[in-house]
Amino acid sequence: MPNAKFVLLALFGAVAGQGVVWYTGQFYVLFFLTITLKVNYLTAYLLIGAALLIGSPLFVVVGRLSDRIGRIKIILAGCLLAALTYFPVFKGLTHYANPALDTFRDTTPISVAATDCNMHFFPTANTVYSKCDRVTDFLTKRGLSFESKPAVAGQDVVTKIGDVELAGWDPPKGSPDDPRFLKVLKYRGYPA
Repeated sequence: MPNAKFVLLALFGAVAGQGVVWYTGQFYVLFFLTITLKVNYLTAYLLIGAALLIGSPLFVVVGRLSDRIGRIKIILAGCLLAALTYFPVFKGLTHYANPALDTFRDTTPISVAATDCNMHFFPTANTVYSKCDRVTDFLTKRGLSFESKPAVAGQDVVTKIGDVELAGWDPPKGSPDDPRFLKVLKYRGYPA
């Protein structure tokens, strides 16, 4: 099948890029606003709805432009534009939607030192999570960035939040969170 490589290139190349851009712009922004930045649901849905209303007429304009200059140029330009703007856009969303979180992130360096942090792309019921996995999950669910560092000898995971160092991850039975981490975030002024 001589055209198979072109079909696969289109499927996994341009179309995959479009899919990522579309999903990030349509859905991930909503999750980011509500889950990470703690914007109330009604406000977040109204903002996304307004953005869709403003952006929808551009589909016709860009469609006509793609008829004139070609679809591949429009697809590549859109993917490039997304690659260049998504980080600043999400930083701006954080700054304006939850300025207290933005200030906390800027003033509180966080690092995680461990050997066994894993990336779980397709977790199942049998997935085993390390202590490092639990710590990074705890931090990311609260919208906090962290620096990965080399492991500390004799420790599973060592987390430094500002000037406070926490060794391990030890939640009480029946709780998903280690109360030491919650206490340190509160002490450091994390906006609840």
